[in-house]
Amino acid sequence: MKKMGWVLGWAVPETWFAPLARVAFPDAEHVFVASSPTALAQLEAVSGMGILPMSDGRAQTHGRDARATSGPRARPFDWVVGYSLGSLLLLSDATRAERLGRVALLAPIFAFPREKNAGGRVALAQIRQLVRWLRRDPPEALADFYRRAGLDVPEVGRVILNAPVALGSFDNAESQRRVKDNPPYLGDLAELAWGLEQLEKTAVEPALPSGWRAWCGENDLLLDVVRLREIAPEIVSVPGGGHHAAALLRTFAEAVEKVGRVIPNALVAPSPMVNAESQRRVKDNPPYLPNSHSTPVEKAT
Repeated sequence: MKKMGWVLGWAVPETWFAPLARVAFPDAEHVFVASSPTALAQLEAVSGMGILPMSDGRAQTHGRDARATSGPRARPFDWVVGYSLGSLLLLSDATRAERLGRVALLAPIFAFPREKNAGGRVALAQIRQLVRWLRRDPPEALADFYRRAGLDVPEVGRVILNAPVALGSFDNAESQRRVKDNPPYLGDLAELAWGLEQLEKTAVEPALPSGWRAWCGENDLLLDVVRLREIAPEIVSVPGGGHHAAALLRTFAEAVEKVGRVIPNALVAPSPMVNAESQRRVKDNPPYLPNSHSTPVEKAT
């Protein structure tokens, strides 16, 4: 059984994303974590590779999920996948991410603001406006974000802030009441504000690390796939896809499940193959998935 680790996008509820991932990979074991400062630590804890720091600085295993694992492995996940902001977090700590498993990015972000010219469509002023709106009226700010991103998060599954830790930040009693009366929620105001800060300020080298895979919708409202492919031609444009995860997941799953193996781009240039046996295996095992920078020929198990 495949094991998949997912780092979700900004304000993306697990209740919305997880069913889409399970449809795409019905036979896999899934671990979902929100975009947060401890996202990779949580995946490490689940896999048995590490420990999860508590808010007071002490350390703990990751409770229920940690008990589900049998112990540390060299690469505990078959795939570690970052979606939207989650992709930026994986790129920001690429070596650590690679220790967890093969890496795939959905709606990849190198730098989000339009001014960075790295594929983002959203202006800095809009990001900062969202920060202020989130403080004034979190439910409305999030609803507007979902509309602009093209995410059909239903009312009952929307992210509601765990606001008691920061209720003083809300501008009126009505906002506080709506937060308290509308579970489920994801994280707290500080965590969501941290995520927006990453989108505003974090930039990574605009290139895919060797062996990483990435997909972006051709109609993404937040990302410009043409510009992204100018930066990193390995990124696959998904016809008809947007920022919504469904088409991205479907295309990713087809690459892993239907193709059945990730093959280096060796039929075009077989000389980089490490040995004659590798070249023979490529020739004798179509179909193949081009534009991978991995050198080993591996079955996707």
